[in-house]
Amino acid sequence: MRPYKVFGLGSLIFLMFLSQISAAPRLSLLPDRQNLRTIVFENETVQYTLLMDKGIQITGCIDKTTGTDIFEKNPPLNVLSARDPLGLDDVGYQLFTVETLKADESVSVVIVQKSSYVENPIVITHTFTLGAGSELSWNVSLKNTATGGRAYRDPLTKRTLLTFPFIQKLQLGNGEDMHYLIPTQNSFFCIDNADDHIFYFTKSYDPKMPIDIFNLEKDMGFYFHVLSSALEFDFEDKADFKSKIFELTQRPGEQTELISCRFAPHRGDWHAAFRVFKDYIRSNFDFTFYKRPVQEKYRQRLISHFTFLYGHDIYDPENNVFDVNRFLDEGEANFGGYDYMLLSA
Repeated sequence: MRPYKVFGLGSLIFLMFLSQISAAPRLSLLPDRQNLRTIVFENETVQYTLLMDKGIQITGCIDKTTGTDIFEKNPPLNVLSARDPLGLDDVGYQLFTVETLKADESVSVVIVQKSSYVENPIVITHTFTLGAGSELSWNVSLKNTATGGRAYRDPLTKRTLLTFPFIQKLQLGNGEDMHYLIPTQNSFFCIDNADDHIFYFTKSYDPKMPIDIFNLEKDMGFYFHVLSSALEFDFEDKADFKSKIFELTQRPGEQTELISCRFAPHRGDWHAAFRVFKDYIRSNFDFTFYKRPVQEKYRQRLISHFTFLYGHDIYDPENNVFDVNRFLDEGEANFGGYDYMLLSA
């Protein structure tokens, strides 16, 4: 029996070792590094496929939990389109330099794009990173190399028109069933149109909710979480979101950190993006103050009312009296009552 037990333990350890290898994020360069055309990021939950052609394009995003490819019905979509306003300098940025990086729990690829035409001085640097989760992180910067002596004798300020086709042109099934959770009016979010409904999630200077594209009929979506950007992501409605062109002006030699973001497929509607936002805020928040013993009862009280002393819910201006008992009785009758009230003048 002893050899059997030893073999069984060894097999278990070997299987655990294989499991750890397969669970780690993986990066594939196809057909090989010297003739690179396709980059595949993959882990146990998701697979992203990038194509290097006339720019960097997303051709696949498979949610392994459902087997759904978000980009299945789409043509290859550029992650970023950068054009000269006159159209003279946009030649596809088809000169690529690629570097791969590996950390303990993530894999990354750094791609530098240059134009084969010296008249186009804009250099684009992308960094894509995949960890154990479903999110692919993407950081991108632009540099204006028109400092004189290359394509232009004198230093030149450049203006670039930018779009993000992989989210702005993405189709999830029937277009009529698609909806968009988008930032609008600087501090608010709306679904499709600000005239229909507005959500107040954050102030303009706070981290924003992810932009979310979802299809209720197919029960799937794709979120785009902008963590920081030199651009102003603000849209009037879904038509403005799909067609908006951003502008960037750079002085000679100036490098701009254009965007730091992350994106991923999901099931369901925009609530998935809200959960991502909630987890992001919690992961960057220090809860030490709220863990003090004095706060224990406060943490257990879930239902509150922020009450102004001049509010008509407790104050009767005609008779100049406070009717707190009526207010509390209504709360108890409707949903079981409040755990506490916060009074403010």
